Amino acid sequence: MVATIYEVAKKSGFSIGTVSRVLNGVPLHSESTCEKVLQVIDELNYQPDAMAQGLARRKTNTIGVIASFCNGNAGLEILCGIQRGLAQHNFDLLLYGIEDLQKQDALLQRVLQKRRMDGLMWVSTKISEEFAQACKSRRLPLVLADSYHELLDSITVDNQTGALLAIQYLERIGYRNFALLAGYRENFSAQLRFQDCRRALRKAGIDLSDKMIISDHHDQSGYLALKNFLAQRDQNVPLAVLVADGNQMLGAIKAIRQAGLHIPDDVALIGFENSALAEHAGLMTVRQPLEKIGYRAVERLMARLENPDSLPQRLSLQPELMVRKSWGAKKTKF
Repeated sequence: MVATIYEVAKKSGFSIGTVSRVLNGVPLHSESTCEKVLQVIDELNYQPDAMAQGLARRKTNTIGVIASFCNGNAGLEILCGIQRGLAQHNFDLLLYGIEDLQKQDALLQRVLQKRRMDGLMWVSTKISEEFAQACKSRRLPLVLADSYHELLDSITVDNQTGALLAIQYLERIGYRNFALLAGYRENFSAQLRFQDCRRALRKAGIDLSDKMIISDHHDQSGYLALKNFLAQRDQNVPLAVLVADGNQMLGAIKAIRQAGLHIPDDVALIGFENSALAEHAGLMTVRQPLEKIGYRAVERLMARLENPDSLPQRLSLQPELMVRKSWGAKKTKF
């Protein structure tokens, strides 16, 4: 039978409160008291419950992670980085999945009422103003990974620079026609990348008209949106399509092929998720350091735990342009 704290208290002759203080390293007036309690703990082979012990000293060595799973493999890579970082600091991960972004308020209540964690990480999802303010007022350390709020620590990617690298590369080999597939509206990261791509195109001096923005926010695959777009344009003009949502690459490829077009002969595709599919298909991507985002977010949270009153810090990581065979069309088309 497993020994309990009550048995330790009874055999040692001290109160449960005294035994608890010994377990949590609280200094006692008498060293002999501490030694006696520890001796009984050894004799009974008492193993304190880690969670209960953590709650007694208001520390659980657990970090909560709130993530949306509509972002596909990108979110999983970030979680891998988070897990690696937490393991190095001997913290456990408590995962909360968001299926419906409209239910943030209910999740907020659960998280803050139970408070079973020392800190919280928010991954690839837009955080509500109410949630951000509540965490600030409750002094719950919170770091955003692949998301942003001006009041909070955040780790993001400089996708504007990444998109600009891709655009400049394509311009150098003769592209003048660009289109932008906006992405599924529930994918917050994709919507941020969409805005970064628009800014990059403007910075490159490319005036992207509304008709070159391919958007159907209800089309999660991107297939129908791009299919309708291709049916209405001059197929003899080479086109470069920036795909803001990595989950829409398969739909985009299907739409291009069904239109009788070829990659890269007729259409260049540029994505933002360097998946195994992208590598196998030879697709040009702006590679995001996703696992590094998660790992660096853990580092920031550990710093926040050490210094809870420090000012918010925002780190933007640099992406890498992966040039593959989907980069350009045949020169005879120019």
